[in-house]
Amino acid sequence: MIYLTLKTLNEISKEESVFKEQQRIKREHLVDTIKDIGDFGLENDWSDDLAFRVTLVVEEMVQNILDYGYQDSLGDVKVVVISRANTVSIDISDDAPPFDPLNDAPAPDLTSVIEERHIGGLGIYLTRTLMDSITYSYESGKNHLHMIAPKVREGKEKVREGKKKE
Repeated sequence: MIYLTLKTLNEISKEESVFKEQQRIKREHLVDTIKDIGDFGLENDWSDDLAFRVTLVVEEMVQNILDYGYQDSLGDVKVVVISRANTVSIDISDDAPPFDPLNDAPAPDLTSVIEERHIGGLGIYLTRTLMDSITYSYESGKNHLHMIAPKVREGKEKVREGKKKE
C-alpha cells in the first residue's frame, strides 16, 4: 500500500497545512500518487522544473521499492512531501529488506550506446542529479530516504502554467 501525505509548512508561523493524505491499495495507483503530487505543486506555485524533479524522483524511488524491495510480496511505502518557502523535502520509507540505494545500487552504464544498454538502472543516478541533498538510514526495521530540492535552480525559474485549484 502507498501512503501519501502532502503538506505545506509556513516557516514563519510554523503552521502546517495538509493538502492531502491518501492511501492507495495497488501498485498501479502510483500514477494517481504522482498526479496528486503534481496538483500539490500547482497549488504551491512550483516551477515546471521543480514539479518535474519531485514527481520523477518519487516515481523512480517508489517503483524501485515495489519492484526490488518487495518483489512479489506485499508491503507499505510511505511518501511525505513538504513544501516550504525555499525547498521541498521528500521522505520515503518502507519496511522492505534493508537496502541503501546510495551505496548498494550498481553504477549505471552511461558510456555504452543507448541501444546496447540494459533497461533500467538510472533511477538512483537521476535522483542524485535532480536533488540537492539525499540521505539514507535504516531505523526501527524501516528504510528511510530523505531528499531536499531547492524550489529555484539557476536558469529554471519559470512558474508552471496552469490554473491554481480553487
